[in-house]
Amino acid sequence: MTAKSVTELLDNLKNIEDQTESNDKEEVIVKALRKQKNLKPKVKKALLDLYDAGLVKTEYENETRDSRRESFLSAMLEEPSRKLLVEVNRNTFRKLKSLAKKFPNFSHVISRYVKSLHLQTLGETATVWLPPILLLGPPGVGKTRFIIELAEVLGTCFFSVDMSTTSAGFVLSGSSATWSNGAPGFVTESLRKSKVANPMMLVDEIDKASIDARSDPLACFYSLLEQHTAKEFKDECLKIPMDCSGINWVASANNIDRIAAPILSRMEVIEILPPTAEQVPVIVQSVFSEMLQSNEWGARFTQKLSEQVLNVMMVCTPREMGKVLEKSCANAAQRKGSSQGKIRVEVHDVELPNEMSTRRIGF
Repeated sequence: MTAKSVTELLDNLKNIEDQTESNDKEEVIVKALRKQKNLKPKVKKALLDLYDAGLVKTEYENETRDSRRESFLSAMLEEPSRKLLVEVNRNTFRKLKSLAKKFPNFSHVISRYVKSLHLQTLGETATVWLPPILLLGPPGVGKTRFIIELAEVLGTCFFSVDMSTTSAGFVLSGSSATWSNGAPGFVTESLRKSKVANPMMLVDEIDKASIDARSDPLACFYSLLEQHTAKEFKDECLKIPMDCSGINWVASANNIDRIAAPILSRMEVIEILPPTAEQVPVIVQSVFSEMLQSNEWGARFTQKLSEQVLNVMMVCTPREMGKVLEKSCANAAQRKGSSQGKIRVEVHDVELPNEMSTRRIGF
């Protein structure tokens, strides 16, 4: 109980004593104490100032009228400059444990994140912050899908940028408002759209970024991946310092040799292997269950796939599983026709593409 609460309680008791007969005083005082005990302290939410709203106002007033930058600064004045930080709660670790069962070949990644989040709980506010991590592995093992579901489990917003189609830095860090097509970049635009100050951002296929002597689209990450410098990140268009230190960065890659050393030194590299023979059926069933839950027609299907169907699906990568299962469900529904009752996916409903059906299982 705080000093203020004690003072208020004493004042209340004094009023009770003045207004109540002596026989009733004890009972009323006990009730007052119980009421005071049940008062819950206000929970302070963790907040982060993304930018100085006063500075934005000053820059807006000094900016040339009808300029591109003026329009962007005007929009910022209408937006909240302070946002909530998602915090670790009692359900976070339980949900992560369930996620590890759903993505068994990512269990070591989840274990790393669990340790980091446990460390965060030692502070006054246990906000969701994860060290920058690079997921390295062959195509199709489920890296992107895993990160999307991780963000959902943690309760953060999710944004991604595909570096295989990015050849210039302005896509990430913005381009000067003096250009006819000048605009803020992916980083500040995403942070402003986010409902929270610590969203998860995926830099997909970072090894495929086109880097040459004239342009390095990854240059902004030299400051963004370090918390102390990320606090003062400036978009080339906005030119307003923004606190990007709460962003949870994840990158994916197939080839580590194509990633610049300064980027690698700022990220923890975790290798993702294709699922083992024991893990594939678990993933197939997980993808199938999620598909049924995400579609209205899913209620018509039996929830569990047979061992025979799971065996046929062994040649699929996690990326391919969804397409094959959706087509299998369509085949099963057509076979069932207008008949009532649950629809069960059978082996002959599973239609594998030619290149997949002849693939050798690499386990």
